[in-house]
Amino acid sequence: MANFNVDSSGNLWIGTGVSDSFYTAQSQANTKFYVTSAGSINAIAGTIGGNTLGSNYIQSSNYSSSSGSEAGWKITSTGNADFNNVNIRGDLFGVELKDTLTLNSGTFRTSSSGTRVEITDNSSLESEVRYYNSSNLSLIHI
Repeated sequence: MANFNVDSSGNLWIGTGVSDSFYTAQSQANTKFYVTSAGSINAIAGTIGGNTLGSNYIQSSNYSSSSGSEAGWKITSTGNADFNNVNIRGDLFGVELKDTLTLNSGTFRTSSSGTRVEITDNSSLESEVRYYNSSNLSLIHI
């Protein structure tokens, strides 16, 4: 059975054959779970509100990356993420768009002003491409 330890400061830790000292136990591989008296939790895996916490990822309980049945979401410790839909409020930096970009109403702009290219999904036209110079004058309209 795992050792269940609580020290006089209120720190709690669990593990098999771990130190009686909380500060030593924190760095031992057999300490699988601890809670500091300040409320910080360390666990190697678990479930939080139905979401799975792994050693290098967190994901929804319904996550699937199988082709044709993709569902849920996953974020890895390497910075990779899978989501179905994303709303970004603010700037999106450092991206490289790959594959197909589908525009369903709205405008895709290389900049909000000055020299730029705009692609607009216009209901009266199939699509619209405009090139603007620094004076905000549309040079070419396709």
